[in-house]
Amino acid sequence: MEKPRLETGGRDGGRMVKTLTDKIREEKIIAILRGVPRNKVGDVARALTEGGVRLIEVTLNTPEAEEAIQDLRALELPGVSVGAGTVMTPEAAERAQTAGAEYLITPHMDPEVIRYGVDHRLPVIAGAFTPTEVAQADRAGAALVKVFPARAAGPSYFKDLKGPLPQVPLVAVGGIDADNAASYIRSGAVAVGVGSSLVRREDWQEGEYQHIVEKARGFRRALDH
Repeated sequence: MEKPRLETGGRDGGRMVKTLTDKIREEKIIAILRGVPRNKVGDVARALTEGGVRLIEVTLNTPEAEEAIQDLRALELPGVSVGAGTVMTPEAAERAQTAGAEYLITPHMDPEVIRYGVDHRLPVIAGAFTPTEVAQADRAGAALVKVFPARAAGPSYFKDLKGPLPQVPLVAVGGIDADNAASYIRSGAVAVGVGSSLVRREDWQEGEYQHIVEKARGFRRALDH
């Protein structure tokens, strides 16, 4: 099954079409914004971008998440791709797409959400944990498969999964920090999804956006090493 494609801005300022997998392989990290208020999202996104993180997920269980996605798209930050996370149903997927989400991320393996993405050419990063779920998500048409919670199995689990499932691009989410992120990549993940260890509540509450810049740079150094 052909995977949906994501149009992204190239670093040379031109336009190009890449698969979502290519974009994520290049960037290696998705910032997860959960619970960040709409009036803080723009500043958080600018800080992440300054620190070198250009894939941003706004979870739909955040108040005004759809409006926040609209706001982020309107900012047109260079090279940034905005996705919707915690997408639980096709109806939520439709709302996220209407808001401008460029990709969808689910916490679980939901064939109906994946089908929505395939039908609307909207890439889906589908949540899974067991080898069966990973294979099912890939077969259903997921662009990538999010292994969650990654901390429950550790980096070696990704090496084990890649043995029988080498064709499936995996994203590690759950318990990722700057100290262990690279070990997941070395073990077979194409990227990591990072929440509170990158975007701390205390930082955006207190307007300490430079802390977010520095944390983003720390992840960037670890992953590009």
